[in-house]
Amino acid sequence: MLIEWGWKEEYNFFALADSISLYHLHKGVRQPLHFEMLDATAYTERHATHCFVPHRHSFYQLIWFQKAGRHFIDYTTYDHEPDTLYFINLGQVHNFCDDSDNSGVLFHFNDAFLHHSGDSEQHWLQYKLFTEVGSPLLPLHDTQADSFEALRKLLWEEYTSKVPGYEGQVYHLFQVLLTKVERMVETEHVHLLEGTEELQKMIKFRSLMEDNLDQMHEVGYYADALGISPKKLTELTKRYLGDTPAHLLYQRKVLEAKRLLSHTGLTVKEVGYRLGFTQATYFTKYFKKQEGITPKEFAQKVVG
Repeated sequence: MLIEWGWKEEYNFFALADSISLYHLHKGVRQPLHFEMLDATAYTERHATHCFVPHRHSFYQLIWFQKAGRHFIDYTTYDHEPDTLYFINLGQVHNFCDDSDNSGVLFHFNDAFLHHSGDSEQHWLQYKLFTEVGSPLLPLHDTQADSFEALRKLLWEEYTSKVPGYEGQVYHLFQVLLTKVERMVETEHVHLLEGTEELQKMIKFRSLMEDNLDQMHEVGYYADALGISPKKLTELTKRYLGDTPAHLLYQRKVLEAKRLLSHTGLTVKEVGYRLGFTQATYFTKYFKKQEGITPKEFAQKVVG
């Protein structure tokens, strides 16, 4: 039996998310599939108390909205057309909008599922599709939506059959679906990583950013950890992530500050300290440079 929303925790996840509810996939289930596929309308109705408030997952969420509507991710409300895919990364704050038509399909899966085959291609897909860099959504054209629906039907038939060996078929069919989606992303002129070595360095850079949110490291620290020069790191992040490492670090730290200010009840000074700022005044300047308002003004605006 699949456990969909029954477990939540409120503790530090991806450095510092204290009181944003964190939900797990299949926690406490012996030999889980690490994957589930759900009707989005039924899901949001059944879990209305959770879905419509900001929360996080310790798993990936691929959402296919079949109707026009809205979705909230990291303090931005995104409007979408019918047949739009959303990619929700591990630990990313989001919620469904209760005044929106949430018709569609949800795909939940975690790292154990993604790495099941041991194929480095899965790491590539993980990096390209589920990242907080760039837009979190992908509108599908008519032919793309038809192709996606055909694969969804095959996957649903296998997933619900529960016949012996169905797990392997689900793994392979979902891998095909993700690969198909990645190709759709490519048609939208999103940069793709071309080499395994560069891929691994970008994955590690992202991981280092998350692991060091409570520190104030210079770009040189990350370059040294990756075994490359700061110039090379800048070249890679500009090419594949669309920005300099310094600005990516800046944006990520400010985003975490916004999450903490919105959901923890911590003071500005406490949030700054958690993010590696020894002085509240420096944190305030750092935050205002990115957002145009002070952390205190942001908290008053969001929390009231």
